[in-house]
Amino acid sequence: MRIRVTICILLAGMLWATCIKSQQNDSEMDEQTKSQVKQLRAISNAIKACPREQELSTREDGTFYIGPPSNVIWDVKPTSSARAPYLGYVEFFLPREFSGSKKFCSQNKEYCAQMMLLTSFRYRFEFDLGPDGLELMKLLAKSKDDKEWRDVRPDASGLVNTCWLKAARASETR
Repeated sequence: MRIRVTICILLAGMLWATCIKSQQNDSEMDEQTKSQVKQLRAISNAIKACPREQELSTREDGTFYIGPPSNVIWDVKPTSSARAPYLGYVEFFLPREFSGSKKFCSQNKEYCAQMMLLTSFRYRFEFDLGPDGLELMKLLAKSKDDKEWRDVRPDASGLVNTCWLKAARASETR
């Protein structure tokens, strides 16, 4: 019986300490940073709401689709940077798919087989939360085979003129 009471007291103490620490972290953020966190949450929600899109294609052999984004997560972490005291990010998975006509694929089986195996990517948009406001700093991607994130150009396939990039860039106009 004594062991149960002791365990309950220890668990209650740890829970109380966790709550106090969470409140302290939130209270350490100034109002500007809290506002930027709200912006980042809104960007994440906007990306979640993006539909599947048709990629630009100059070929008449099929259609390439990308999205909709899934497994969208976001977070804000303190940094030791002089540029910005917090780093925020939004990560999401972006499936890609090819849909070819039966006629074309029967004549080009190898090509269609390769296109059906298009690599899908996980994207990460990194933001500075600092005195200049919420600022999109990096566009990163990795495939299931990549161990490290790699830089991606904003005009890369899967990003150019897409709902998800427009959502991330909306922070630049605020």
